[in-house]
Amino acid sequence: MAYAEAKKAQGDEVVLHADLTGGLRHAVMLMLAVMRLLQYNGIEIGKVLYSNYPAKIVEEANDIYSLFDLIAGADEFAQFGSVSAILRYFGYDKEMPEKPPHISERLHSLLFAMHRFAEEIKVCHYGALSHAVRDLSKVLKEFREGREMDGADINEGMIAQLRFRVEEEYKEILGEKIDDVKLLRWCVNHGYWQQALTLFTERVPEILKARKVLQLSPE
Repeated sequence: MAYAEAKKAQGDEVVLHADLTGGLRHAVMLMLAVMRLLQYNGIEIGKVLYSNYPAKIVEEANDIYSLFDLIAGADEFAQFGSVSAILRYFGYDKEMPEKPPHISERLHSLLFAMHRFAEEIKVCHYGALSHAVRDLSKVLKEFREGREMDGADINEGMIAQLRFRVEEEYKEILGEKIDDVKLLRWCVNHGYWQQALTLFTERVPEILKARKVLQLSPE
């Protein structure tokens, strides 16, 4: 990091290349941990290589290494409702424009629904958020059923293995009908205090009125 900071101060870009070949059996795991730590500190990861000695070739393992980004992104969405890391993994720009050519329509629909939910939870306008929750529930179901029929796409396969955690974290609020109390509780449990207060202000008076806890006169 001292070397990297000195180079960055000179305006240079620092890229880390890694050869994962050889060493003790746990050496690769230690190297991966160090690489993730350096990447967290702003070091760009370049070539990740492994020497296939029997085949006399050097293989590039960047696709395997980038799986850590996808897993971290799925955890980020499950815990905090943020989808930025997943979109970066699949090649989307930050603002999520048109789908990349290597992404199927089914996966794009799911990622778009996740993105819309992530954006609406920030703003927390109840009407738009409730629509986003319903859409996410609908698209997740369609994605699951579609995958069961013709699951061949590798990118869809990645998300299919990660959706169990997402569905577990979101099971309280997913469904055709929005439960305002469960949505409010989800916001609290995931650290969205401002959104929870907004929902409380907007929805709890309606709930109290609907359940006849209190009655309001026109005055």
